[in-house]
Amino acid sequence: MSSLTPFYTQSSHSTKVHIDILQEWILRNLYQTEEDQIGVTKQPSTAIEYISFLNKAVCVKDSANLQDGRDVRISQCEDSYVYIASYVETLLISRCVNCTVFVAAVSRVCSIDRCENVTICCASAFMRIGNCVDCTVYSFTSATPPVVFGDTHRLVLAPHNASFPELSNKLRDAGIQIKQTDDRTAYFSKPILMRVPKQSISL
Repeated sequence: MSSLTPFYTQSSHSTKVHIDILQEWILRNLYQTEEDQIGVTKQPSTAIEYISFLNKAVCVKDSANLQDGRDVRISQCEDSYVYIASYVETLLISRCVNCTVFVAAVSRVCSIDRCENVTICCASAFMRIGNCVDCTVYSFTSATPPVVFGDTHRLVLAPHNASFPELSNKLRDAGIQIKQTDDRTAYFSKPILMRVPKQSISL
């Protein structure tokens, strides 16, 4: 797998790469498999929307103030609510405390990192959760079950439970297909644990 990245060669597998750099490369280059299956071609977005340092605030983003298909970074927010009614390319939620985040759809990767007491509702192709404490994640993932890693404790995983009139359109635009008899709706209950004890997860 390392041979697929530009950071390693056959003779330099011991090369050290900072996790933030590696994560950014993965987010930029990892496309959901469904795009090939349904013949959807997407151009990577270079624009990044930053939502940072909110404190006891409410932030609402929709088609009026956020273009579909952008990368979104939500970081270092506290005691706040963030609602995004657009579909985004990639989503990173990091270092947030006592927040609620809703995102209509993420066409590639949703990453949740170093958060505490955060509630998140999101449909995405892939989801990764790491170093989080006392968080609740309501999710639908179309490609694989959520990946949980790092120093994660008291994480609650549950099925996606949100709805609004434009949600089905946003899911379609993001290339996420949900069928009534879709076995993937149970992916939340089968997380991929990377050195995280089962006792740290509640369903």
